[in-house]
Amino acid sequence: MTPSRTSAAASTRRRCPRPEAPAPSRRVAAGLLLLLLPLAAGAHGGPHDSIDVGEGRTDGAPDLATNYGLLVPGEGEDWAWICEEVTGPQGFSAQAQVQGRWFLGSVGGLQASEDGCDWPLVGGGALDGLFVTSVQGDVAVASRLWVTTASGDQDHALWRSEDLGATFAPVPGFEPGATLRGFGQGEGGLPLFVVGWVGTQPTAWISADGAAWSAHPIPPEDVYGVAILGVADGAAWVRLAGLDQDRLARLDPDGALVEALAMGGAITAFDAGPAAGTLHVGGREVGLRTSLDGGESWGPAVAGPAPGCLRTRGDTRLLCADDQADGAALVRAPLAEGDSATWSWTPVVSYGQVRGPLACPADSDVARLCEPLWDVAAPEAGFDAPTVDDTGKTGDTGEAGETGQARAAPDAPVGCCAGRGAGLVLLAPGWLLLRRPAGPRRSPPGEPPLRRGCG
Repeated sequence: MTPSRTSAAASTRRRCPRPEAPAPSRRVAAGLLLLLLPLAAGAHGGPHDSIDVGEGRTDGAPDLATNYGLLVPGEGEDWAWICEEVTGPQGFSAQAQVQGRWFLGSVGGLQASEDGCDWPLVGGGALDGLFVTSVQGDVAVASRLWVTTASGDQDHALWRSEDLGATFAPVPGFEPGATLRGFGQGEGGLPLFVVGWVGTQPTAWISADGAAWSAHPIPPEDVYGVAILGVADGAAWVRLAGLDQDRLARLDPDGALVEALAMGGAITAFDAGPAAGTLHVGGREVGLRTSLDGGESWGPAVAGPAPGCLRTRGDTRLLCADDQADGAALVRAPLAEGDSATWSWTPVVSYGQVRGPLACPADSDVARLCEPLWDVAAPEAGFDAPTVDDTGKTGDTGEAGETGQARAAPDAPVGCCAGRGAGLVLLAPGWLLLRRPAGPRRSPPGEPPLRRGCG
């Protein structure tokens, strides 16, 4: 059974000041980017990381969300880049692709694009200036969207659109000042689950009919972040973020919260099915673990591509991999039953296949904001690297890995350590001093771009 799509937007325990005004206009942001072009590499500092996969707009190749922006299929095996600055200098905090259209949430509201070139604010002004923490399409109604916000001065922090984002209306039933971090939905559209905070109290809200809501406090011990990872078999699966490790818990429709697994690290991936009771949960540092009995027991961690996300698309599983360690940024495997040890992964794309910004008109957001960043972002992100043939030589004249990150051949098997060390880029020492030593830019996938301990 495939779980409902949810955002993994997480929260933190201590509340910090919320944004009270929209993010700077994209025109102003473009000016700032041009002025600070020599420092742009530092703005994108940290390892390039794949964080989510969209539905895609072309057959067989989904779009990929990373902490550097969106990667979309181009001609042949080449891909194109949409920089995260299209939503403002701080990038996006939530993402979803619905009906082929990307929606990106940020501290300034919700933006959307059908062609990837221009990213206007949507929602008829209702969400402008609000901190969007999750966005997802309804599982039953194609034109419906759900958005959560964490703007504490709003009485209603769950929003619903019936016209694919053109307008939004607040959903009543939440305490004034509640800061919401995630939304989940049962397979047929109900029940509805929301998680967030009331002051310093982590809280879950549940609605069986979409009208009446009940609030259920979550025990706050060692919890500094909360997110809904997915909904499967009628229950929401919740990530409880701690200082040392994340825990996976089952949230039942009656509000009961049952801890199922202490992960030993950060949870960055979750999926369910295809059989009822089958759950998969994983993290970059801890591998994938599987339960065949609805979370009552778990198999050992399975070595393989480091999971940054795990999604089912039709008869295929997609996993956000570690491009440098695994030889690909996104891998796929045929949908299969049982433990992930039996899955056979093949690459979909590596960062080296990204050849440039998406081709757009000169006055578009991508042309004005992304093209000036390409020369400094590409080396750090591992974009536009030469390919490697079976002789070990690159497509140019140098040895493999000499001028950029080598990419795995299409459909070549991918393992836990394939391609390690192939992604080194030789850069000027002065540039290296500007690069952030820590990363990724946003911790873990789906979390808003706030420092830990805030929210």
